[in-house]
Amino acid sequence: MTKKQTFIVLKLGISIIVVLVVLIAPPLLQAAQIDNPLGTTSPYQVIGNAIRFILGFVGILALINFIISGLQFLLSGGNAEKTKTAKQRMLWTVIGMAVLLASGIMVNFVLDILGQVTASGS
Repeated sequence: MTKKQTFIVLKLGISIIVVLVVLIAPPLLQAAQIDNPLGTTSPYQVIGNAIRFILGFVGILALINFIISGLQFLLSGGNAEKTKTAKQRMLWTVIGMAVLLASGIMVNFVLDILGQVTASGS
């Protein structure tokens, strides 16, 4: 078989699999009575939950960075260069946490507005 024929057979096989999944999966899932793991069907709530999860994860990373900066400051041993680096790292971590907090507030605000608009629009 040539490369072109192999490609066509592969493409046809993938198309058949996709069609079978699209036709067979919904009735099976409906018959199985699977609970919605997201707890909601609203796209705004799903997006909001995802953004809040990401913001929480980044907040944890910022906290870890702040702790590492504090340890770096404590273990600098009076070296001016290391102390300066630790202070700058702490400063940028605090600025990052402030930006993170502000973005979280803005996301909640926008999602609340969108939720009110869609609730009154439907």
